[in-house]
Amino acid sequence: MFRAARSVALAAALIVLAGAAPLASPAADAAEETLPPPSLADQLADAAQAGASGAEELADAVGLPATGPGSLQVDDEGRVSATLTFATRPSAEQIDAVRQLARVDRVYRLSPSVAVAVSPAQLSALAALPGVVAVAPDLRAAVGTSSSSAAARPATAAAESCRSVPVDADEPLKTALARDAFDVDGSGVTVGILSDSYATSATATTTPAEDVSAGVLPGPGNPCGYDTPVEVLADHPGGSDEGRGMAQIVHGIAPGARILFASGFGGMIDMAENILALADAGADIIVDDISYVTEPHFQQGIVSSAIEMVKADGVAYYTSAGNANAVGADGTPSEGLPIAGWQAPEYRGVACPEWVWVPEEVVAYDCLDFDPGDGVDPVQTVGLLATPSAPTFALGWGEPQGAVASHFSLQLYSDEPVPALVAAGVTPDPQVPMEMLTVSPVPTDGEYGFVVVRDLTGDVAPPPAVWIGTFGNGTALAWREYDRDAGGDLVGAVINGHNGDGSGVSVAAAAWDYPWEPESFSSPGPGTILFEPYDPYGPPSAAYPEPMTVAAPQITGVDGERTSFFESPFDEDGEVVYRFYGTSAAAPSVAAVHALALEYAPGASPADILTATEATAAEMNNPYWRVMPDAHVYGAGLADAHALLAALPDPTPTPEPTPTPEPTSPEPTPEPTSSQTAAPSPAAASDRPSAEPARLAASGSTPPLSAAFLAALLIAGGVAITWTRRTRRRRSP
Repeated sequence: MFRAARSVALAAALIVLAGAAPLASPAADAAEETLPPPSLADQLADAAQAGASGAEELADAVGLPATGPGSLQVDDEGRVSATLTFATRPSAEQIDAVRQLARVDRVYRLSPSVAVAVSPAQLSALAALPGVVAVAPDLRAAVGTSSSSAAARPATAAAESCRSVPVDADEPLKTALARDAFDVDGSGVTVGILSDSYATSATATTTPAEDVSAGVLPGPGNPCGYDTPVEVLADHPGGSDEGRGMAQIVHGIAPGARILFASGFGGMIDMAENILALADAGADIIVDDISYVTEPHFQQGIVSSAIEMVKADGVAYYTSAGNANAVGADGTPSEGLPIAGWQAPEYRGVACPEWVWVPEEVVAYDCLDFDPGDGVDPVQTVGLLATPSAPTFALGWGEPQGAVASHFSLQLYSDEPVPALVAAGVTPDPQVPMEMLTVSPVPTDGEYGFVVVRDLTGDVAPPPAVWIGTFGNGTALAWREYDRDAGGDLVGAVINGHNGDGSGVSVAAAAWDYPWEPESFSSPGPGTILFEPYDPYGPPSAAYPEPMTVAAPQITGVDGERTSFFESPFDEDGEVVYRFYGTSAAAPSVAAVHALALEYAPGASPADILTATEATAAEMNNPYWRVMPDAHVYGAGLADAHALLAALPDPTPTPEPTPTPEPTSPEPTPEPTSSQTAAPSPAAASDRPSAEPARLAASGSTPPLSAAFLAALLIAGGVAITWTRRTRRRRSP
């Protein structure tokens, strides 16, 4: 049936070229005001007024997943977490007006926005308040956890030590060798972690206190003597405590490091402010495993802005690449190919199939042509597999955040005698050019078709770049019709938001017991950036003269490490063990390697250490070598802690005291004075917005790379290197 649609579309296109009809559907000539489609907040308000209540009923009414990434966050009283954005910083009177309709949880500093918990029926009333420009429900973020490698692994006995759980990353990342050879354990370095939660899970099989006693977390009573406890700045209710699992990975590799935690699950702006809070609390390195479907695809958003702020203060930042990859299933035309993402440099409008669903208020429209060549094809045919969880797809387009001018609808149809609509996308935040589509209920195995409908009612913006990618459960995608790069279209790149826009160091995953090839779910890049970074207080961002291709991922860490409780239980030789899979586990493994390097070379900047990490990374195998370069799959390769530290300059030794020659005649000993050495004046604090009133001072500039460092890198990597002088923060002892 989809082939017939292509034939009809081609005929319509030929008629258009002949000048006999408009490109859009009938009514394209109607002069109508351009109206944005109903926002997710509007749809939730309508659903509540129609009687829907509770997370499941509301999700079903608006086409969201009931649980997991992209789902609503609803409290016990039925209130939805949302972000209310004003045109300018809201006044006290405006905040009071919000309090009449909702509970105010946080007034943000990075953005003229307020975090609220609100009855869905009041969402429209919030949107109508003076000065409000958008109301966006805070959809649950994705974390880089995966059970795709869920197969029994050979047990690894814990070495005789003070830990109850072995450090599985030690062998593949050569971290034990580095600790022993260079006498480091991360002491003097502070690592900040962002994830869903640390200690709020109702199902975790251990508590933080038990983890300390088992030697897998630091704190009083740690049998290894690491008694500085993890500091929790902000937690999140109802999480899985994935952040505690990440902390165990960091502590295993760099047991001397101080660890901080803050949740990143309160929404994008909340995450951004908690990034600043971690830096203010003294973090030298920050790592997260969070992805938001509402982050812009072609622009650095608010999370990325916060990352750039702390980087400017000398903080290193690592992020998980994500677990969104889909590999073509065996026996299909896409077998073995990375097919999770599809991107076109410009929207190509053609006539829609006659069976396409269009809202009544849309009087003129066209559809995206997926064919990169001379043909016309308004349907991208895909194969979907029935899976336990609902697959979610995202549509992003190339317009700046806060100046969205185009309106699209991502739709999925079943291949029946007359294609039937299975699901249509929703726009979570009208300020962000992103739409998400959840396929729920889960489809049966079969052939389906994606269609993208553009609203042409009223003024029409220039055709933007478009991207469609998996956001949740990419394993449901078995094949796609257009599965290779062609005609400027790119296939495979699925990293989205700060995970692949160049703000943080993006980390891919490889299994701890087979680290020479990336995990099949590890998201490939690269990223594409079209606009200057988003400024919530400024005008819409300008476009760059040319598209910018961003290297992502940049490095690979390992996953599958054992923890005391997280996340997948396995029976290994009669013992139940927990293994942590996904780029969520890989990212903290590389952040911990950075901690060892920073202790060894405290004068090295984050850029210096990253350059050395890339230059000394171990080679890996690229399973997609036919269609995708190595760098887009696993970056520079597998991090090698021993090679990294060997490439860094030796710490400056303390000079031996110069012997004082014997005096020829006795000299009187000077009387001691009461004066003391003056303490250095503190450096001026940064002028960036702070998440908290207090802020640590910066410590000054890092000296440039030494000749020894440069020579070591040239020998180790055989590459030309560049570096940036950055401001280093003062680390806690």
